[in-house]
Order: sequence, then structure tokens, then C-alpha cells
Amino acid sequence: MAIISKLNDVLCVNISKIDDVLKSNVLYFDDNTFCPQTTPTPTPTPTPTPTPNCVEGTIQKNLQYEYKDCCYPYGQIIGTNGDDNITVCFDPNGVTVNVVQDSPTVVCDKSLLNSCCEIELGYNAIEPTDACNATLETYYISNPCLTNSCRFDEALAIYTAEGCKTLADDGYYSDGTDYGTQSGGVFSFVGPC
Repeated sequence: MAIISKLNDVLCVNISKIDDVLKSNVLYFDDNTFCPQTTPTPTPTPTPTPTPNCVEGTIQKNLQYEYKDCCYPYGQIIGTNGDDNITVCFDPNGVTVNVVQDSPTVVCDKSLLNSCCEIELGYNAIEPTDACNATLETYYISNPCLTNSCRFDEALAIYTAEGCKTLADDGYYSDGTDYGTQSGGVFSFVGPC
């Protein structure tokens, strides 16, 4: 059986009907395959370049500022800058005030960033058991930015002030289930109480 790719020197692509029958309804002509339909190879859709959700920006000194944090819990950061310019990592899709995006766009290295979240912990300066049984109070912990969580077992450091700006005292801390120790501004998770 042969394949017919043209009829009377007319290419199949230029034939729409044969004797008022649509070409797509004619599979054979004189027992030969007529103008086989080829399935076109789909052109792959180009993958769009992702818009970075974490870019560097600069805040000039002595300005009130606002920007959306690019780390968990992805909140709005509001403050007043001091006597020096500061570089921040922010989500350019959020509301920004007095934050100038670096040009060309500089994507932040999130592996170098920390998130800050509120947690209830017990504390004791010298005994882990006493920390496990202590009354829970509000503290703040820093976690790696990429964890997208507020987990005691992943804490990098413990703080007493919102925004993770004032380090908590050295000693033992517990969430009532597990405990760890802070020394010199570095938290080390130990395990169950």
C-alpha cells in the first residue's frame, strides 16, 4: 500500500475537499493511504522567568520606612532608619515606603537571611529541668528564612524584643516539651525535657 501525498500535482496541504467530501474524511484513495495527517510536534511553551520575591533595596538614613518582608511570617516591616543607610531584603510586590530597589535588580541570597517570630518559652539560668517547668513567657526566635516556619527546634537565637533585635540572656529555654540552651547569642536545641 502506497501513500498519496498529492493529487493531480496538488500537495495534500492545499487540498480541502475531494468531490465535496472533506479531505479529513478521506483516509484511502484507490486502496492507498491518502494524505496522512501528521500530528504536529507541539512547540514547547517557554518557561517564564520567575519574578524574584526577594530583592535588595536601600533605605537612606533618617527616614521612616515600610516594606514587606520576604521571609516567614512575610509581614510588613515598619521603622525609622538611624544615621546610616541600610540595605534590606524585601518583596517588591508588597507596599514599600522609602525603600529604593537596587538597580539592576539584585536578588537576595535567602540562605543568609533569618525570620523572626513570637514564641512562648520558659527560662532558667542554670537548670534545664527548671526551664521545662517554668511559667511560659513571650520571647522571639530567629529561624532560617527558607524554613517558612516558627519552630523551636530550628531556632538560631532567642530574643526578648519583637523583630529579634535584643538577645535574651544565656541559659536554658523550653517550650514545655523540649529544651535547649543559649550561649553567646547562639541557641542549641537539645531535645525532650
